[in-house]
Amino acid sequence: MQEALHEALANRPDLKAGRIGVQVSALDARLAEEQAKPQVNLTAQVETQGLAGRVLPQTSSIFGSIFADLFTQVDELSTLAG
Repeated sequence: MQEALHEALANRPDLKAGRIGVQVSALDARLAEEQAKPQVNLTAQVETQGLAGRVLPQTSSIFGSIFADLFTQVDELSTLAG
């Protein structure tokens, strides 16, 4: 009788669910403690940007005629920037 009672109590699904619930609550409490700690995020970005380089030659192609004013302005800014 004792053995059957012990086995019945050990295999009850509601008790297993209760134990799992206690474990989940403990993990939730640990997560809340970890989230309360200070956090440092580091982000880096590298870009190349500038006016250095060779002067773009004016061409007689369709792109040269469409962007001629832009090329001229970039060349003038490059010259001013040294």
